[in-house]
Amino acid sequence: MAETMDVAMPTTVFGLLERLQAAEYRDLEALIEDGERWTYGQLMERVNRLASVLWGRFGIRPGDKAVLAFYNQTEFFVGLFALRKIGAVAVPLNIMMAQDDVLYVVMNADAKLVLAEAELIAKLAAQIGRTQFALPVVVAGAPDDFPMPLPRWNDLLAEGDPDFQPPEPIPQD
Repeated sequence: MAETMDVAMPTTVFGLLERLQAAEYRDLEALIEDGERWTYGQLMERVNRLASVLWGRFGIRPGDKAVLAFYNQTEFFVGLFALRKIGAVAVPLNIMMAQDDVLYVVMNADAKLVLAEAELIAKLAAQIGRTQFALPVVVAGAPDDFPMPLPRWNDLLAEGDPDFQPPEPIPQD
């Protein structure tokens, strides 16, 4: 029989994630992808690591926008929750759109950063005919021979703080 949780409902999805990663629930499964199982504690650790890098290295602050260009994968959720943790606005990209529409959204989102799956960013780069972008791009799932010199998702997670808390109060939804 599956475990059930008696949790008072917070007002936001991120508030629920923070509550579930507390000691009482941190070892329960939160996500499963390709046979890999992540607990709430592991998910929140990755969220904190990414949030600390977005805040410290990229200077993302409350109200700033960042494009999320991922398939249905864990990086999407980590990026979404990390942006929420620091009060930034996620601009999820519908990856099924035509490439011209994808380019339009990326170029007109007023974003300060793009978090993207390597395959998607490679297609975008081919469409615009260049491998350098006007705004920072963080790439996930890139093979070792990926042709663009972009920050790698796993490298950023490795340098991030697993216990990060933004130094400024973040407004709640």
